[in-house]
Amino acid sequence: MTDEKRKHGRQSLVMEASWEGSGIKSRARTVDISATGCFIDTLAEVEIGETLNLKLTLHGQYISMQAVVKYRMPSLGFGVRFTKISDSDRLRLDALLKT
Repeated sequence: MTDEKRKHGRQSLVMEASWEGSGIKSRARTVDISATGCFIDTLAEVEIGETLNLKLTLHGQYISMQAVVKYRMPSLGFGVRFTKISDSDRLRLDALLKT
């Protein structure tokens, strides 16, 4: 996906990622992240448009949200857009992106 389609720039950041969706639970890691989405490096299969309950963890702190799969790259991973995030998790994400 090209940067022109994104509203917010992504920055490289590796975080533990775990998610649940369509009856599957999986763990992987992020490659990059922005205020509105991230790319998850995994071999796990997901469907475009699938809604995931996503948890990102870094240094023992976690951020939970719902996300929708926007695109996938077989054998590489997939990109998501965050769709539902609590105010407290939004503050943690925003603080993380400022570091």
